[in-house]
Amino acid sequence: MPVGPLAISDEINLKLMVAIMSEDPSLTQHEVNLRQTLVTITETQGRTGKKEGKGFYDYPKGEKKSIWKEWSKIYPPQASYDEEEVGRRLLFVMVIDAYKCLDSGVLQEAKDADVGSILGLGFPIHTGGVMSYIDYLGAKEFALYSAKLEAKYGERFKMPESLRERIKNAGDGRVFYKN
Repeated sequence: MPVGPLAISDEINLKLMVAIMSEDPSLTQHEVNLRQTLVTITETQGRTGKKEGKGFYDYPKGEKKSIWKEWSKIYPPQASYDEEEVGRRLLFVMVIDAYKCLDSGVLQEAKDADVGSILGLGFPIHTGGVMSYIDYLGAKEFALYSAKLEAKYGERFKMPESLRERIKNAGDGRVFYKN
């Protein structure tokens, strides 16, 4: 991805993210915790994003951005982590959310999600996009790993029932594209 999650959050604006999250009554516990962290950063620390020159990063004029030094006190670095799992978590949550858009009719076709994710979000091009990622990994592998992430990190990794059905019925392991 061309821009990491903290940098893109600074681009969007942390106050805007808090406002949007405050309107959603169905936040998971993880999302409630995230919103509270953002409230602390914006209200207590006055860090709202790139436009104001300080968010998760400091943006000194004429210099390269650098991660805000106090961030490690709010969210201490993990002693160790599985780099592959972190990467998959970032991709899987986008795939599942994009599928929900497709399933609800916000998106009309899988290819719309694929093109938008590559051109708009910088989703890894070699995968074909968010919907093609399921076919790229293989439907059964995607379902197994999604279940593993759900058990470990909660419902944001839970596949919608209609996606489970599609995967179950994918005889050759491909869900969206047959060629």
